[in-house]
Amino acid sequence: MQLLSLNLLKGSEQASKVLQLSGLVYDYFKERHPDTLLGGNIHAKVMVDKLLAANNYIYFVQDDNQNILGFVTISVNDQFGMVTPHLVIDYMYIKPEFRGSRVTALLFGVVGHVADTMEMDCIGTTFVTSSNIRNAEVVKGIETATTYLYKREDFRNKYKTYIRRYI
Repeated sequence: MQLLSLNLLKGSEQASKVLQLSGLVYDYFKERHPDTLLGGNIHAKVMVDKLLAANNYIYFVQDDNQNILGFVTISVNDQFGMVTPHLVIDYMYIKPEFRGSRVTALLFGVVGHVADTMEMDCIGTTFVTSSNIRNAEVVKGIETATTYLYKREDFRNKYKTYIRRYI
């Protein structure tokens, strides 16, 4: 097993890994957003290309046959200069059969190493149905926010009430 940075690969080697990684990105979206998925593999490739162009860090773990088993993308966010910069785990995906394995440890390990090297705290979002919640607890993550999904129909009914009441 090998941990690599997509950002450090060049030319055809990087292009080959971008294509392979795009497949895993698509798998991530199929798993996390099955009811709202719109894009396909080409959209996943565009996403990887844009992450690279934006200087996000992309790390992946591959097996001895050079098959990618999991990846993590991280970026630096300072809220447009308003707060102390922190590292953000934007996306992490590990093939189901490798979750809870050395792949998970390597990806979390590299995030920790980058955060430590850059002297930054780290923020990561985890879905409530994710097996990754346990990993957040292991590294003593502190819950700092809650994210809500507002269904359009319910939200529409409520905002119409607000508008009638206050306008």
